[in-house]
Amino acid sequence: MTIAVLRRTGGSITLSIPKAIAQTMGVDASSSVSLSVTGRTLSVTPAYSIETLLAGLSVENSHELIEAGDRGAERIDW
Repeated sequence: MTIAVLRRTGGSITLSIPKAIAQTMGVDASSSVSLSVTGRTLSVTPAYSIETLLAGLSVENSHELIEAGDRGAERIDW
């Protein structure tokens, strides 16, 4: 377990992520992260933009389109 010290920066409290942990998480200083709190536990996870996710999409890692047909009340006839 790594212990980090919180610091005040303006009106916020800053948590510095050690380099080794950032590398393990796959983040750097320009990365966006998602923060969530459960009880007294803070979780930090990489937040990927739709552009980043789509950039990783290729013919090799995607499946064939599946025709689902008409279903339920979501069909709208104009």
